[in-house]
Amino acid sequence: MDCRFEDRVKELIAQLARERQAELAEAGTLLDLETLAVQIGDMVSRELTQMEVARRADALDEAEARCPDCGRMCPRGEREPVILNGLRGELTYSQPKYDCRHCRRSFFPGGRLSGLGAAEHGYSSGAAEDDMGGGVSGEF
Repeated sequence: MDCRFEDRVKELIAQLARERQAELAEAGTLLDLETLAVQIGDMVSRELTQMEVARRADALDEAEARCPDCGRMCPRGEREPVILNGLRGELTYSQPKYDCRHCRRSFFPGGRLSGLGAAEHGYSSGAAEDDMGGGVSGEF
């Protein structure tokens, strides 16, 4: 990371510290202080990751996609909500779903294309994975 970016991160941290000064002051032990800092850091990490995952899904949202079974071009259907289990908690976004009328199936090409397939991240309990690396939570 370059110096300007590090300076910007330090500015953001200073702003967060000013906004949470009462909570930081109430932390009685080093463990309490570190626990609060980790909670804030996890929230920042989750939000940053979730924004990028949603951006990638939006970038892959085409009007049509090729069916992985028959190779025909298929229209986009409704977007489907997805829950991923990240290192810092659950991430949610919606991914494009495509419907092949010939094969009578739906598929989600976004997982593999965005680099966020199931091999790299787990899906929440009840989630189903398609053969393209995309997943849809059974909780919705």
